[in-house]
Amino acid sequence: MENFDILQGKDLLIDALTLSSLNGQLDITVTTNPNSGILSISFINVSSLFLKDVSYPMCLQCIEIIDNMSRGWMPEVRYHIYDLEDNHMNFYCQHITINAEKENI
Repeated sequence: MENFDILQGKDLLIDALTLSSLNGQLDITVTTNPNSGILSISFINVSSLFLKDVSYPMCLQCIEIIDNMSRGWMPEVRYHIYDLEDNHMNFYCQHITINAEKENI
């Protein structure tokens, strides 16, 4: 299991949210405020995307990531990502990549 402790329960001030599609696969890349210590987060093969009250800058409060692998779910919905506080974002994805500044975390 991957360690997403640097995201769990954090407030993220999002500077950019990019949706891209390649070969029928939807990906989301989130670029955060440099003060958070996290430069970007990529969510690969996104499904059931829900966005609400999108504004700039967008602040996601108390991010929750649930790994569904132990429940026997399909790999395409391995991770459930959502905003616990305001439910501005909610979706599933197959893989997550985090690019972080190690010295700030």
